[in-house]
Order: sequence, then structure tokens, then C-alpha cells
Amino acid sequence: MNGLAPTSKPRAPEAGWWEQYDLLTCSPREALNELHAHLSAHFDIPFAWAVVDKTAAPEGTFVVSPEAHAIARLVPEADRVVVAVDLEQPAALVAEMLLHLCAHLTLGHVRPGDAWGHWDTQASLSPTPHREWDREARAFVDAHFACPVRRVSSLEECNPREKAWLVLLDHIGRMVGQRRTLHVATERYQAAAYQRQAAQRLVAQLEDYGGAMLCDGVGLGKTYVATTVAVHYANQWRDQLADTKRSATDDPFRITVLSPNSVVSTWQREAIAPLAAYGVPLATIRVISHSKLSRIVPSSDILTRGRGGMSDMEHLLLSDLVIVDEAHNFRSVGARRTTVLRDLLRLQPRKDLRRKVLLLTATPVNNSLEDLRQQAALMFGKPLFFNDNLTPDKYRIRVFKDVEERVGKAAKGKGTADVAALLIHGDGSAKFAYAPDFRDDVQFGVQVPRVGDYLKEQEKRLTAQQATVRAAIQSGQPPAEAPARIAGELLDRIVVQRSRALCKQIEREQGSNARLLFRPDAATPEKLVYEDVYDDTRDVLARFLPLFETEGEATDKDAPPLSLKVYMWADVRDGIRDAGEVSSVVGLQRVLVLKRLESSPVAFLITLLRLLALHAHRLKQLGELCREVGDKKREKALAAELADLVDAVKPVDRDRIDALLTAGTKSKMRAPDLLERWSKAHMSAKAAADTDDPLPPQLDLFGEDEKTTERKEQLDRLWGLREHLTRDLGTLLRVVPGLADIIFGRFAQSDWPQRFINGGQEVDWPKSAAWAMRIVTDAKLQRLVARLLRARRDGQKAIVFSQFTDTLAYLDSVLRAAPVLERNEWKTVLRDLSTGAGHIVSKEEVLDLIGRIAVVSGETEERDAVIHAFAPFYRLGPSRPRLAGASPLEQQQLDALWINGWTQALKRPTDVLFATDVLAEGVNLQDAALLINFDVHWNPVRMIQRAGRIDRRLNPAIEEATSFPDLEALARDLGVQPPRYWWHAHAGAAPITVNLLLPDELEKELQLRERIANKTLAIDFTLGLEQGTGAEADWMAEYRYQGISALNAWQGDRAIEQIAGYQQRLRRLMSERGIDAEWLAAWNGWLREVGGRHDDRILAWAQLGRKGGETTVYTRQLQPRLVDGVPHWLWTTAKPADSLLNFWLALDSKTFPAATRTGLAFSEDASRPIAAEDLLAVSRRLVDEDTALEELGDMRRPLLQGASAISAGFFEAEPDRRAIAVSGFRLLQLRRIDEAAPVTSSEAAC
Repeated sequence: MNGLAPTSKPRAPEAGWWEQYDLLTCSPREALNELHAHLSAHFDIPFAWAVVDKTAAPEGTFVVSPEAHAIARLVPEADRVVVAVDLEQPAALVAEMLLHLCAHLTLGHVRPGDAWGHWDTQASLSPTPHREWDREARAFVDAHFACPVRRVSSLEECNPREKAWLVLLDHIGRMVGQRRTLHVATERYQAAAYQRQAAQRLVAQLEDYGGAMLCDGVGLGKTYVATTVAVHYANQWRDQLADTKRSATDDPFRITVLSPNSVVSTWQREAIAPLAAYGVPLATIRVISHSKLSRIVPSSDILTRGRGGMSDMEHLLLSDLVIVDEAHNFRSVGARRTTVLRDLLRLQPRKDLRRKVLLLTATPVNNSLEDLRQQAALMFGKPLFFNDNLTPDKYRIRVFKDVEERVGKAAKGKGTADVAALLIHGDGSAKFAYAPDFRDDVQFGVQVPRVGDYLKEQEKRLTAQQATVRAAIQSGQPPAEAPARIAGELLDRIVVQRSRALCKQIEREQGSNARLLFRPDAATPEKLVYEDVYDDTRDVLARFLPLFETEGEATDKDAPPLSLKVYMWADVRDGIRDAGEVSSVVGLQRVLVLKRLESSPVAFLITLLRLLALHAHRLKQLGELCREVGDKKREKALAAELADLVDAVKPVDRDRIDALLTAGTKSKMRAPDLLERWSKAHMSAKAAADTDDPLPPQLDLFGEDEKTTERKEQLDRLWGLREHLTRDLGTLLRVVPGLADIIFGRFAQSDWPQRFINGGQEVDWPKSAAWAMRIVTDAKLQRLVARLLRARRDGQKAIVFSQFTDTLAYLDSVLRAAPVLERNEWKTVLRDLSTGAGHIVSKEEVLDLIGRIAVVSGETEERDAVIHAFAPFYRLGPSRPRLAGASPLEQQQLDALWINGWTQALKRPTDVLFATDVLAEGVNLQDAALLINFDVHWNPVRMIQRAGRIDRRLNPAIEEATSFPDLEALARDLGVQPPRYWWHAHAGAAPITVNLLLPDELEKELQLRERIANKTLAIDFTLGLEQGTGAEADWMAEYRYQGISALNAWQGDRAIEQIAGYQQRLRRLMSERGIDAEWLAAWNGWLREVGGRHDDRILAWAQLGRKGGETTVYTRQLQPRLVDGVPHWLWTTAKPADSLLNFWLALDSKTFPAATRTGLAFSEDASRPIAAEDLLAVSRRLVDEDTALEELGDMRRPLLQGASAISAGFFEAEPDRRAIAVSGFRLLQLRRIDEAAPVTSSEAAC
């Protein structure tokens, strides 16, 4: 359908038309007919139309379904077009949208009798909308309905509202910290306004505090915000040195990026390489894997000198800026790399310039505020120095020698001793502190005197609030107090975090040409609750869950609970713990084992086998230690006890254990020989509860014991573990054969897996028909395959996540065995799969699915090649890569990588990817439409990260292209069909997430979904969530993320992020009117809303001091109290408290100093620091609404009376108040300052 040219050129409205239009749109519900007539006078619409509220309009039919945020639609009827607008939106937005909709009608985009209507969102009003009709409508309005803009040339010409804009902009600048500007090179590098805005705020935080966190949602491009920060600092440093006639080559600004190993190559290839064209010397920036910090030994790669003659460790120690990608991986104090990095970042490479630390994470809070506390310690630890030189130049010269000496000494060490203490503390025997040591010279506001104590206090609030909200939702009754943000005072100062909606808004308001494109919002995740038909999981749970109870809970005397004190071996050996102590590691290991049970009984069996082998190994070591020190009595007693344990096991059960551990059947071997075989099996296997997530060092069971001179003392200490280890070994020898029988009892032993303990692809998995039948006898696997078949029929690519490599290897082994099924077996398989798939499934369909599955885990060697074959459009790109400034050889290498990647993707396409969480972070997989969580991760953050792999920012060059010439030419050369990009035919579709959930009886035992719900609340109460995981407990169904509507809590983005958006809008409004922000310095005054009262809230700024002395700037939010018509202001301490020191100042404009009184009820709102929420409420009143203000006359007397209240904590005594001098003041007093207006981003049409 083609648009029509307007029948005649409309005449431009005059000033009176606009004044009347503003009045009508202030109350549109009562003026619909008048609005219609008013608009008709200037729009030439050649057919009947009517304006109605969106709620009263017909639904209509559209080519693409309306987005959730649509606020208007045009619905064609037989004889007219209905213009439907959401009249609940602010008046300014309604006014602008009505002009836009009338332009659509004038241009003939929608006419009576049309089959399809049209819908608009706020994005349609962008200066550069991406839909063609919206661009045409925008151009029409700009050409014919440009509203005359008021212009001023001096402060004296500003009206009270414009002066209020100046005051508000100054307050926001103080809060957001954006008074600094980025280097001009960032403008050339970064086109996206929302990413520059984030970089600007982060730079301000880094300058103010030395640390900052970027917590934008998954898929918003945190990597490229970080590189924008890098471009800023590299160029700024070069310019600074140039001003002093020095060269950045002699003393470069070094940058290190610490990232998960899975995305190191992505950082290097896609993020770092292009920076050379924007002033960042590539020799000054390196990317290092997180894992290199876990255990640093003399032979570690991080100590090896490479390019430029400098090792990665030297570069890291000398770095001025350290960017930690996926920083939540350093949240566990039990992880060695956390304590190593924390102390390393405290080391200062310069005396006069503090090292800056930028953390990137969409999810800084995973479980509790302890996560945030540990990450804060990476940024704000007390500084450590390499040497005692006092002058910056001498210190810097010596630092190079210190670093070289420490790294050289560490690299020359012998054995496998960890050298991290030597590198960081200069002493190999130094200990890393367990508790963070925070700086005390950084001020985060009066509410946060000490970071550590503050976060502990907030943790208590969080726990109480979780319980309150849970009870409120379940009872349907709101709590006595509305939920509040947790740790907001700190987070507002160190975190930048925006939602997709806010980032889109920033792009619109900046008129950026950058396209911020996403899929439509995903629906609530599907829930597939599998029925445990064959009772594997139920039987396993019933029989083996008691093994992991505490000893006081134990009920089975034949199989007492496992003490798991084997995990205390290293701590007891080294004298760190006593054998009789209780270790938290035991509880953590219990959780890890139960996670594997939820994933699959097969993974759980592997866990118990590894535990058995581990116990055999440790007891063997204990015997060897007895022999080494000559303690024959203990050696003999231990050998006899172990022989009794092994001999008590039935031969058939010994056969089963030995076959699963070693692939042998030598049950007639003597006990010592069997234990020797099982110990060797442990040495070649993984940690007992192995995942692709990092484990605390106590659970890393690979490390070999270092020989020491204290072997006798070690034996005495370890002998205390003997009873626990032998008892646990006896329990495992009794229960493991029974578990194997439950899982494999229906198979002949020849069909059992061999070398089972090795796990993953190293297991000799069966290839028999009996094994293949687990496609339908394993209820969870059956649900998975049926859902994948449905996706394949729809042409969708799917990624299946599991936490465990063993689980994925098991799934793959069953599917790979399918071709050996006989005809009758296929009939059973196809019948059962058809029921779940929703269509008749064929054998060919199943085999085709299996042939297009690939597996990626931490063990996968050619990981990139596999991922490229699965998601080639977003991993490789449909067009040949072209890198600006690349040499012919470099361009040739890029072409070869692209051709090789696409060749594999075209010849051996992968449509289903089984992946562990090694792919849960930082990987672009937008080709996929379906994500399945085979096991629900117990950490909701990981679930959110998984979903972010397919629901990320999109590339318009891929999404909107109609052809890909380079790719089509390659396909012709290879003799294959060009690939079909699924999303081109499904542009309006949304990504789908599916969760495989436990049956109710198993959930009751494990409480998995309950754990996820409580963790989800912890995240939402701190930084908020745009959506949940879909796997929370059922009671969470009534909860709405980023706010609980029934409980009247917050909504939308955090206030600090929204006022950052208002800052941009204020700057543009002021620029359009010619208002200069510098004018504010010359103005003092008191602005009050017309019709306001003396007890309306006040945002106060004052420059105060003693007469003849220095002055200080103070800001405060005040809530006056009226007593007999006289306003009273509260004097209290900077951090408001109900104290005997408090008093109220009577502003009667008569006495000086003001009379004081006590006895009025304390309220924290009466006097407190200005919060982001205050500025957000004021922004809505002054920008979104046409709030009328007046400038009060001579207010010097009441201001002098109340000035000490603004100082909060100063000028308390009467002599001080009498001597107070006011050098400047700006007060803004509004009604309803604390009432939240609807979250919008519009502004007046003129």
C-alpha cells in the first residue's frame, strides 16, 4: 500500500493555535471532540476519523503484532479510521503523538477499508525512527508543524521554570557526576550515544572513587563501553604527557582486561584490535584469562615473557586501568583467585595516580550482598605500595625494578608452590587476608561511612525484606512498609546500569544514527515438568539423600551420612584446621552433589564414584605417609581396617565398582591392589562435583601434596581424619553398587559404561540398543528430545544448557546410539516422542536431529569452530570482514578465517548445541531462537546470563538485509544452497526459553525453586531485574520484577539511571532556548511552585561559612513542619538520626538567630541528603509537566534563620548560628515532590 501525498499544503499554525493545543492536551479525555476539531483545522485528512482513548478502541489487525510498549494505534474501519492513544501518558507525549498520527493519516498510510492498521511506540517519535512510515510522518511534522521555540540571551530573560532547570541540572550533575567530558577521540570511535553516556559516567566515577561498575543488562554491549573508556584514557594520557614535552611511548598508560577464558579470543579479535585506529597502542593493552589467577606457579604462562619482553603478570602489575569482565566470578572469598586479585589490585603502579578498576557484570549480586562486598573490595581496598619512595618520579622508577625482580624470582622458583604471595606481597610466606580491608579515604556520602559495615547492615535489611515480601505475596496483604532499595546510597555512586528501554530512549533523545535493535520481549519461559515414570530419580533421592544429612539428622545406621571431611585434607595437613572442626566446605560440597542429582542420576553416580576413588586415594596416601615416617603400628592398623572394608563388599559389587572406575573386572585382587587401582583412577579423573563453573580451592582435588620436612607432624594431624575417611569409604562401598543397580539394573553389565569416573567424552559409553532406548525410558531426556523435534520442524536453532559436562556427554551418548535400534524399538521410540512433540515423528526426523547436534564444554578443543557452525551469522558475519587500517596480509588472514568458518557451517551445519556454562557469558548466539535449560541452575544469575546468549542487541546489517552477496558467492563456489536466516521470515517472533523442572515430590525435597526465588528477590531489591528466570517457586508468580505493583514499590530503571536521561534532555532543552548552564553561578534565589505551601519539600543548595571565613557548599532535602503557621526546619546530623541533639528552627522572619524548639516528632525525611529519587520526582514535575513556578522576593531573613539546617551537622551552637554567613543559595520548593509520576521519556512538542 502506497502513501498518498497530502491534497494541499497545510498552513503553519500560529502561536495561538499552539497555546490552545497545549490546553486541550493537558486534559485530553474531556476534550476529545475539541482536539479533533483543532487538529482538523490544520491537517488535510480526506476521510472520516475519530480520536479515542486506547482502552476504548477496537484491537485491529496488524502486519506485525504491536510491541508491549505501544502507546497508540490506527485502526481502519469501513468508513473511518480510529485514532487510539493512551491518554494516561503525560500531556506532552499525547500532544506529540497526536501530531504524528495525524501525519500518518494525511499521508494516506492508513485509510478506511484497509486490511491492516498501524501502531506506534515512543520510539516512533525519535528524530531518526527506523520504520519508513515513521520517518515520513516525522519529516511531515518537522516541515509543517515546527513549534516556535522561545529563545533567551541572558539569565535576566529566563522565567522561573527555566531557572529551575538550571538548578535541577546542577543537582543532577552532582549526583551523576557527569561534569567531566570524554576525550574527543571517543566521538569518532563510539557512535552509540547510550554507550558514550555510560562511558562518561564511568570515567567520572573512576576519577572520584578509583573504581566503578558497569551493570547494564545482558546483550547491551558492556564490552564496547569499556573499550570507549580505554580510548578516553589512552588519548587523555598521551595529551597530558605531550603538554609536558614527554612521550607516551616512554611511559605508556597500560590497560589489562581480565576475562573468562571462553571470551579471551573475542576480546582480542573483536574489541581490542580496532582500537589501534583510535589512539590506543595495541602493545599497551592485554587480555588475560581469569583462570590464570587461580593458581600461579613458577611454570605458569602468566609469568612467561612474551611480546615486548614483558610477561602478562608484569603488564598487569603495571597497569593503570584494569577492566574485569564478568566480575561476579570474583565474588567468592573461598576462591583463591578472588583473594589474589583483590590484593593485586591494591598494589599501586604509581604514587600520584591511583590504579583504576572497572568491573563489568550484568549481575553483581548472585546470592547475597556478600557478593557485592567482595567485588567492592576489588575496587576500594586499601592501597599497597611496592617501595617506600615518597616522590612520584622516584617511586615510578623503582616500581619497574620491583616488578621485574618479583616476577623473575617467582619464575625461577622450584616445584609447584603457589607464588602469588611473592608477586603481590614480596614475600612467599605472606598470607592473604580472608576479610577485605577497605579504604577509609573515599567518601560515598554520609549514609556510607564505611563500606564494609554499611554492606553488612544492608544485608540484614535485605534478609528481613525478603521474608516480608514473601509473606505479603503469599497472604495477599501488603506489608506495613513498602519495599525499599537495598544499598542504594552506595550503588548510585559506583554503578551504571540501564535497561534496554532506557538505552533506546537515550538514542532517541540524542538523535543518534546508531541503531539499537532487539528481538521483541520474550514471553514467560515454558515449563516442562517431566514425570519420573521409571522412578530413577525418585529412587535415587529416597535412598541417597540421607547420605548428605547432618549427623544429627541421620536415620540409617547401615549407611551413616557422609562426613565429607576428605575435603579438609589439605587444611588439616597444613595445620590450618583441626580434624574435629566443622568446615563450611562440607556444606558447599553437599549442595554441589545435590545439583548433580537434579541434573541427572547418571551425573550423580559419577559423583559418588569419584568420591569413592578420592577416599581410596587419600587413605592410600595416609598409609604411605605412615611407611615414610616409620610408624609401622599405624600402617598395619590402617591396612587391616581397609582390607576388612573391601572384603565386606560382595564380589559382584566389587566387580561393578571396578568396572565403572577402571573398566576392569578384577574383584579377586587383594584389597591393597584394588585400592591402588582406584587411587590411580582418581588421579586421572575430575573433581567429585565437577562443573564448568570454578570451584573453591578446597574442592579442587587434582593438586599433589608438596613434600615437606614436617612429615611426622602431618601424619599426627591427618591421623585424626582416619576414622572419618574409613567410615565414609565403607558407606560408599555399600551404597555405590546399589545406585549403579538402580540406574543400570535393566541392562546387562556388558552394556554398562566403562571408565565411568573419567566423565564426559572420556567415558566408554555403551552403543547398544538398550542404551539408546533411554531416549524414552529417561523421562527428562524424552521431554528434551520431543521439544527439540518441535523446534526442528519450525526450523529453529536451539541451544541446550547443562551445568555439567557429564550430563551432556550422557545425553549425547544415548542419542548417538540410536541408529542401532531395531524396527520394533523404533516404533516405541517414535510413539512416545510423537506424544511430546505434538506431531507424528519419523525415524528420519530423529536421525536428522541427532546428526545436527554438537557439544561444547570446557573440554572442547576446537570450541570456536563448533560455535561458528551453530551461529555463523553472528559469530562470523554474512559479509567478508574488513578491518580499517589492516595490512594486505592481515586482511588475507581475516578472509581465510571467514571462508573456513562458513565452509564448515555450510557443509556440516549445526542446529542444536549442547553446552555447559562455559558459553553462558559473553558469547553472541543470536542465530538461535530457542534456549532450553536441561538443568535449572541454582543461581538465577546464571540463568539470566544463559538467556542473554540469544536475546542480545542485534545487528541491523544482518536483520534487515535482503541478501548477502559474499555469502551467496561462497555457497555457489562450494556447490551448496545459501543458508536461510530463520529470523528473516520471523521478524516479529521472540526468543523462547524452556525450563525442565523437577516433579513436585522431588522439588519438595531439594527446594530448588525456593532457593532461586529468594536469590531473585536479593537481586531485584538491589539493582533490579527486567525479568525473572521462570524457574522460581510458584508464589513468585504474583511478583513483578523491578517492582511489586500490589505492594506499591518502585517501577522501571533505577532513579539514578533515569535522572541521567533527564540530564541529557535538560541540556537539549536549554540549548534550544539559548540557556547557558554557566549562568547559574551568578544567580541566588528561592523558587516555589505557584499555589505552594511553606511546608512543601525543598531541595536546598547553599554556600555557607562563618563571617569572614572560608565557605563550603551544602545540599539538603528538607521537609518543613508547620507549627501555628510558622515553618520549622530540622537541624540534625549529616546522617539523619533520632537524637537528643536534634532541634527545630522556627523561620518566623523575625528573630535571629532563629528560635529553636524540641519535642516535634522526628522524621528522616525532615532533613536528609538529596537522593536520586528526589531528583527524579522533580525532573518529572519540571520537564514532563508544565509546572508553574514563582521566584520569591527578599528571603534573606528566613534563609539566615534556617541556613544551619541545610549544613546538617554544622553551626549547631547559638554562637555559630549567629556568626553564619550565606554566600549563595538556591532553593527549589515543589508540591508533590515525592510522588512518582508515570515513567516516561517524552517532552513537550515545543
